[in-house]
Amino acid sequence: MGSLCYIEAMETGSALWGLVRYRRVPCPTWKGLLIILIAFVGLCYAGSVWMYQFLSPTDPRGEGILVVEGWVPDDAVRKASERFRDGRYSLLVTTGVPIEIGNYLSEHHSTAEVAAATLRALGVGADSVVSAPARGEIARDRTLASALAFGEWLRSSQPRARSVDVVTMDLHARRTRMLFQSVLGDSVQVGVIAVPEAHYGPDSWWQTSEGVKTFLSETLGYLYAAAGVTTSFRKK
Repeated sequence: MGSLCYIEAMETGSALWGLVRYRRVPCPTWKGLLIILIAFVGLCYAGSVWMYQFLSPTDPRGEGILVVEGWVPDDAVRKASERFRDGRYSLLVTTGVPIEIGNYLSEHHSTAEVAAATLRALGVGADSVVSAPARGEIARDRTLASALAFGEWLRSSQPRARSVDVVTMDLHARRTRMLFQSVLGDSVQVGVIAVPEAHYGPDSWWQTSEGVKTFLSETLGYLYAAAGVTTSFRKK
Protein backbone atom coordinates (compact mmCIF):
# COMPACT_ATOMS: atom_id res chain seq x y z
CA MET A 1 0.00 0.00 0.00
CA GLY A 2 2.97 2.40 -0.50
CA SER A 3 3.02 4.60 2.60
CA LEU A 4 1.37 2.02 4.85
CA CYS A 5 2.60 -1.27 6.21
CA TYR A 6 0.36 -4.07 7.35
CA ILE A 7 0.28 -6.73 9.98
CA GLU A 8 -0.94 -9.68 7.95
CA ALA A 9 -3.94 -11.60 9.19
CA MET A 10 -3.31 -15.10 10.41
CA GLU A 11 -4.99 -17.98 8.63
CA THR A 12 -7.04 -18.75 11.71
CA GLY A 13 -9.83 -16.22 11.91
CA SER A 14 -10.23 -16.26 15.67
CA ALA A 15 -8.64 -17.41 18.90
CA LEU A 16 -9.35 -17.80 22.60
CA TRP A 17 -12.61 -19.57 21.98
CA GLY A 18 -13.87 -16.84 19.68
CA LEU A 19 -13.07 -13.94 22.03
CA VAL A 20 -10.30 -12.57 19.78
CA ARG A 21 -10.44 -12.06 16.01
CA TYR A 22 -7.39 -11.31 13.87
CA ARG A 23 -7.48 -8.32 11.53
CA ARG A 24 -5.05 -6.68 9.14
CA VAL A 25 -3.96 -3.42 10.79
CA PRO A 26 -2.35 -0.47 8.90
CA CYS A 27 0.56 1.35 10.53
CA PRO A 28 2.41 4.45 9.28
CA THR A 29 5.94 4.33 7.90
CA TRP A 30 8.62 6.71 9.16
CA LYS A 31 7.43 9.25 6.60
CA GLY A 32 3.90 8.96 7.89
CA LEU A 33 5.08 9.28 11.49
CA LEU A 34 7.08 12.39 10.57
CA ILE A 35 4.04 14.01 8.99
CA ILE A 36 1.92 13.18 12.03
CA LEU A 37 4.59 14.60 14.36
CA ILE A 38 4.89 17.83 12.35
CA ALA A 39 1.11 18.24 12.29
CA PHE A 40 0.89 17.62 16.05
CA VAL A 41 3.64 20.15 16.83
CA GLY A 42 2.02 22.69 14.52
CA LEU A 43 -1.36 22.28 16.18
CA CYS A 44 0.21 22.62 19.64
CA TYR A 45 2.05 25.77 18.58
CA ALA A 46 -1.03 27.35 17.01
CA GLY A 47 -3.14 26.39 20.00
CA SER A 48 -0.69 27.86 22.53
CA VAL A 49 -0.39 31.13 20.59
CA TRP A 50 -4.19 31.40 20.40
CA MET A 51 -4.54 30.62 24.12
CA TYR A 52 -1.89 33.19 25.04
CA GLN A 53 -3.67 35.87 23.04
CA PHE A 54 -7.05 34.79 24.41
CA LEU A 55 -5.82 35.22 27.99
CA SER A 56 -4.23 38.62 27.22
CA PRO A 57 -6.93 40.96 25.89
CA THR A 58 -6.57 44.73 25.93
CA ASP A 59 -10.00 46.33 25.80
CA PRO A 60 -10.09 49.61 27.78
CA ARG A 61 -13.08 51.86 28.30
CA GLY A 62 -10.73 54.85 28.29
CA GLU A 63 -12.44 56.83 31.04
CA GLY A 64 -13.68 56.69 34.62
CA ILE A 65 -11.34 55.13 37.18
CA LEU A 66 -8.01 53.52 36.34
CA VAL A 67 -7.13 50.57 38.58
CA VAL A 68 -3.64 49.08 38.94
CA GLU A 69 -3.09 45.62 40.40
CA GLY A 70 -0.37 46.22 42.96
CA TRP A 71 1.62 43.05 42.30
CA VAL A 72 2.64 44.08 38.76
CA PRO A 73 6.30 45.08 38.16
CA ASP A 74 7.49 48.68 38.24
CA ASP A 75 7.51 48.98 34.45
CA ALA A 76 3.80 48.16 34.34
CA VAL A 77 3.13 50.73 37.08
CA ARG A 78 5.03 53.30 35.01
CA LYS A 79 2.91 52.50 31.96
CA ALA A 80 -0.20 52.88 34.10
CA SER A 81 0.95 56.35 35.17
CA GLU A 82 1.43 57.30 31.52
CA ARG A 83 -1.99 55.93 30.64
CA PHE A 84 -3.53 57.95 33.47
CA ARG A 85 -1.93 61.19 32.27
CA ASP A 86 -2.99 60.59 28.66
CA GLY A 87 -6.48 59.28 29.37
CA ARG A 88 -9.76 60.66 30.62
CA TYR A 89 -9.55 59.18 34.10
CA SER A 90 -10.67 60.94 37.25
CA LEU A 91 -8.78 58.76 39.75
CA LEU A 92 -6.06 56.12 39.93
CA VAL A 93 -6.72 53.30 42.43
CA THR A 94 -4.28 50.55 43.41
CA THR A 95 -5.36 47.13 44.64
CA GLY A 96 -3.42 44.33 46.28
CA VAL A 97 -2.94 42.01 49.21
CA PRO A 98 -0.78 42.13 52.37
CA ILE A 99 2.97 41.79 51.88
CA GLU A 100 4.22 38.43 53.14
CA ILE A 101 7.96 39.15 53.28
CA GLY A 102 9.40 42.27 54.91
CA ASN A 103 6.03 43.45 56.17
CA TYR A 104 7.46 44.44 59.58
CA LEU A 105 10.36 46.31 58.00
CA SER A 106 8.41 48.41 55.51
CA GLU A 107 6.15 51.42 55.95
CA HIS A 108 3.93 49.87 53.26
CA HIS A 109 2.06 46.75 54.32
CA SER A 110 0.34 45.73 51.08
CA THR A 111 1.17 45.57 47.38
CA ALA A 112 -1.55 48.19 46.87
CA GLU A 113 0.32 50.66 49.07
CA VAL A 114 3.63 49.91 47.35
CA ALA A 115 2.08 50.55 43.92
CA ALA A 116 0.49 53.80 45.17
CA ALA A 117 3.83 55.02 46.53
CA THR A 118 5.50 54.11 43.24
CA LEU A 119 2.92 56.10 41.28
CA ARG A 120 3.52 59.15 43.46
CA ALA A 121 7.27 58.76 42.94
CA LEU A 122 6.61 58.72 39.19
CA GLY A 123 4.95 62.10 39.44
CA VAL A 124 1.27 61.28 39.73
CA GLY A 125 -0.38 63.77 42.06
CA ALA A 126 -1.00 62.48 45.56
CA ASP A 127 -4.62 63.62 45.42
CA SER A 128 -5.15 61.44 42.31
CA VAL A 129 -3.90 58.17 43.85
CA VAL A 130 -5.86 55.98 46.26
CA SER A 131 -4.99 52.51 47.56
CA ALA A 132 -7.75 49.97 48.27
CA PRO A 133 -5.94 46.91 49.67
CA ALA A 134 -7.52 43.65 50.72
CA ARG A 135 -7.17 42.97 54.43
CA GLY A 136 -6.48 39.86 56.47
CA GLU A 137 -4.70 36.63 55.64
CA ILE A 138 -5.32 35.63 52.02
CA ALA A 139 -4.05 32.19 51.06
CA ARG A 140 -5.76 31.88 47.66
CA ASP A 141 -8.02 33.71 45.20
CA ARG A 142 -5.97 36.89 45.60
CA THR A 143 -7.32 38.54 42.48
CA LEU A 144 -10.84 37.94 43.74
CA ALA A 145 -9.92 39.33 47.16
CA SER A 146 -8.52 42.44 45.49
CA ALA A 147 -11.64 42.83 43.37
CA LEU A 148 -13.87 42.52 46.44
CA ALA A 149 -11.84 45.12 48.34
CA PHE A 150 -12.02 47.48 45.39
CA GLY A 151 -15.76 46.88 45.08
CA GLU A 152 -16.28 47.85 48.71
CA TRP A 153 -14.21 50.99 48.24
CA LEU A 154 -16.04 51.93 45.04
CA ARG A 155 -19.50 51.57 46.57
CA SER A 156 -18.53 53.69 49.58
CA SER A 157 -16.35 56.32 47.89
CA GLN A 158 -17.45 56.52 44.24
CA PRO A 159 -20.98 55.07 44.08
CA ARG A 160 -21.74 56.89 40.82
CA ALA A 161 -18.77 55.42 38.95
CA ARG A 162 -19.83 53.56 35.82
CA SER A 163 -16.54 52.83 34.08
CA VAL A 164 -13.34 51.16 35.28
CA ASP A 165 -10.15 50.08 33.49
CA VAL A 166 -7.83 47.59 35.21
CA VAL A 167 -4.10 47.49 34.42
CA THR A 168 -2.52 44.06 34.83
CA MET A 169 -0.04 41.71 33.15
CA ASP A 170 -0.93 40.12 29.83
CA LEU A 171 -1.71 36.49 30.73
CA HIS A 172 -3.64 37.60 33.80
CA ALA A 173 -5.86 40.06 31.94
CA ARG A 174 -8.90 37.99 30.99
CA ARG A 175 -9.24 36.46 34.45
CA THR A 176 -8.82 39.87 36.08
CA ARG A 177 -11.55 41.44 33.98
CA MET A 178 -13.90 38.53 34.57
CA LEU A 179 -13.50 38.67 38.35
CA PHE A 180 -13.77 42.46 38.59
CA GLN A 181 -16.88 42.43 36.40
CA SER A 182 -18.37 39.65 38.51
CA VAL A 183 -17.85 41.65 41.70
CA LEU A 184 -18.89 45.07 40.36
CA GLY A 185 -21.94 43.85 38.47
CA ASP A 186 -23.54 45.00 35.25
CA SER A 187 -23.92 48.62 36.34
CA VAL A 188 -20.15 49.19 35.97
CA GLN A 189 -18.31 48.66 32.69
CA VAL A 190 -14.97 46.97 33.27
CA GLY A 191 -12.19 47.31 30.72
CA VAL A 192 -8.72 45.82 30.89
CA ILE A 193 -5.23 46.88 29.82
CA ALA A 194 -2.79 43.99 29.40
CA VAL A 195 0.85 45.01 29.80
CA PRO A 196 3.15 42.68 27.79
CA GLU A 197 5.70 40.61 29.66
CA ALA A 198 9.27 41.84 29.16
CA HIS A 199 10.96 38.42 28.88
CA TYR A 200 8.55 36.34 26.78
CA GLY A 201 5.44 36.52 24.63
CA PRO A 202 2.98 34.34 22.70
CA ASP A 203 5.77 33.07 20.42
CA SER A 204 8.38 32.39 23.10
CA TRP A 205 6.74 31.66 26.47
CA TRP A 206 7.95 28.03 26.45
CA GLN A 207 11.60 29.15 26.22
CA THR A 208 11.77 30.24 29.87
CA SER A 209 10.76 28.46 33.06
CA GLU A 210 8.94 31.62 34.18
CA GLY A 211 6.96 31.70 30.94
CA VAL A 212 5.97 28.03 31.18
CA LYS A 213 4.94 28.37 34.82
CA THR A 214 2.94 31.55 34.22
CA PHE A 215 1.22 30.29 31.07
CA LEU A 216 0.13 27.02 32.69
CA SER A 217 -0.93 28.59 35.99
CA GLU A 218 -2.90 31.37 34.28
CA THR A 219 -4.60 28.90 31.94
CA LEU A 220 -5.68 26.75 34.89
CA GLY A 221 -6.58 29.84 36.93
CA TYR A 222 -8.86 31.16 34.21
CA LEU A 223 -10.58 27.79 33.78
CA TYR A 224 -11.01 27.54 37.55
CA ALA A 225 -12.63 30.97 37.74
CA ALA A 226 -14.71 30.48 34.59
CA ALA A 227 -16.11 27.21 35.92
CA GLY A 228 -18.32 29.18 38.26
CA VAL A 229 -16.32 28.94 41.47
CA THR A 230 -16.88 32.65 42.15
CA THR A 231 -20.56 32.95 41.24
CA SER A 232 -21.55 33.37 44.89
CA PHE A 233 -19.67 36.68 44.86
CA ARG A 234 -21.57 38.06 41.87
CA LYS A 235 -23.23 41.36 42.63
CA LYS A 236 -26.99 41.06 42.33
